[in-house]
Amino acid sequence: MKKAIIFNLLIIILTVFSCKTIAQYTSTKKYVITDSSKAPETTLSIKQTKKGKKYAELSSPLLGWSTLRGQIKNEQNGDLIFEINEIRLFGSWPNGWTEGICEAYGKILFKKNGNSYLTKVVNELEIFEIKNGGIRYLDYFYINNDGAKKVKERIDRSKQLVDFLKERNFDKFYGNPLKDTKYGKSIKKATHIYLFPETMGFNNLEKKNLLPEIYYKNAVSNTDATDDKAKKKSKYKFAQGYLWNKDYTARVFPKNLHELRNTGSLWRDYEEAIQIIFTFYNIDYYLKELLNNSEFVISK
Repeated sequence: MKKAIIFNLLIIILTVFSCKTIAQYTSTKKYVITDSSKAPETTLSIKQTKKGKKYAELSSPLLGWSTLRGQIKNEQNGDLIFEINEIRLFGSWPNGWTEGICEAYGKILFKKNGNSYLTKVVNELEIFEIKNGGIRYLDYFYINNDGAKKVKERIDRSKQLVDFLKERNFDKFYGNPLKDTKYGKSIKKATHIYLFPETMGFNNLEKKNLLPEIYYKNAVSNTDATDDKAKKKSKYKFAQGYLWNKDYTARVFPKNLHELRNTGSLWRDYEEAIQIIFTFYNIDYYLKELLNNSEFVISK
């Protein structure tokens, strides 16, 4: 099994490095992390495999490590049309990674404007079923059907979490999953204590007047009760190394997230795939507001 996994990973690596970039268009608008660190906000790369197959890939720091992939069409008037057919999601943490490829549809026009191009989203992005997926956790790999199933479940949970956050007074978009930037706080710094105050430590909770009692011994003894009725009455649930306060969950979160938070599933997604949550949080605003009417120039 392990040999098969290593073989599959080698195939993926070889596939990535066997493609060459034959053309590249970059936005004149820059993504600024610090005053001395600037990169294009968006890059559209035209790539070709060793077999001669061409495809286009759109990437941006504001989408994290995820990319939009599809085909490019050259119009007679010099315009370019980027037709999206899949989104490639990727997120990692110290002990592993999550990757998934979902079918998608969208269309972006790169309108010829002298020596540059102006973008317009012609058809908004729609994301459909997962085509492929895998998760690595330490030395264990989930691949094939099992991997795709687990990634789909993680994507579904991440979307629900993003929908919830967008109903609250959080920023329209974030500059980075983990690091503060010139755009403001990272998505993790902005949302962590609100979503999972139990993981922030007693002092932080006390300052925010949130759940200081969860570290008391009687809370632990309550969750260890074997009687089902006692467990139901307990305001805590122990999962994924933390005592989750069910009262806080009920007060703050919608019903569709109650079980996901109280079992620690959302916390694992947040810790292990924050980049994917970041992608889903930013993608609509990025396409509708930031990418529309951006200027691109040929950089390769």
